[in-house]
Amino acid sequence: MSTPIKVDKLQAYLHGYPFRTRQYLIDGFRFGFSIDYVGPRINFSSKNLVSAIANPSAVDEKLANEIKLGRIVGPFERQPFPVFHISPLGLIPKKVPGEFRLIHHLSFPEGRSINSHIPKIASSVHYANIDDAIRLVRRTGRGCALAKTDIKNAFRLIPVSPSHYNLLGICWRDKFYVDRNLAMGLLSSCKIFEFFSSALEWIACNKLQIPGILHLLDDFLIVSNYFIL
Repeated sequence: MSTPIKVDKLQAYLHGYPFRTRQYLIDGFRFGFSIDYVGPRINFSSKNLVSAIANPSAVDEKLANEIKLGRIVGPFERQPFPVFHISPLGLIPKKVPGEFRLIHHLSFPEGRSINSHIPKIASSVHYANIDDAIRLVRRTGRGCALAKTDIKNAFRLIPVSPSHYNLLGICWRDKFYVDRNLAMGLLSSCKIFEFFSSALEWIACNKLQIPGILHLLDDFLIVSNYFIL
């Protein structure tokens, strides 16, 4: 599996966590997470988005980095699977001029996309909100300190089950690639990652003695009644 998460250490930290969720996470990091796709397995190919075609050097750079990290494999001269679903690549500009985010458009085409065949229950997530943050601040008390942190490349830390590799196909410059980790545009990514981030919050609170913490997906708010200098 292509992930920096050390499963044995995660398992040790999760001692005391609800068994079914703990086992779901451990098995997922060891063997890959199901993306909850329930549709047909058929060959499908689509053209990449104009945003990618217009800036091929940026796509080349992004793909090369993902391959280096082991999250995408390729290039292959031929389809790596007899049945291979290829979804379009695109680029979204970041706030910093000249920087882009590579997207795998798994909602295309409507009705026949990968996301079209992922049930809504697999994407239904309950998040913390501003009221939760206010309650945490009020509970901690006047004059408390607030800190924020996030998890870099959050979804890309999560490996996908090999049984779903053929659903995450890419074609670029007439070569084929396979995405092996959760994509930003995958409908079930948020719910799968939420299991992990909720476990991290539990670890911070119960094993690292950080009681004033809550998260919103990959963003964490820490509230403390003292400063560390």
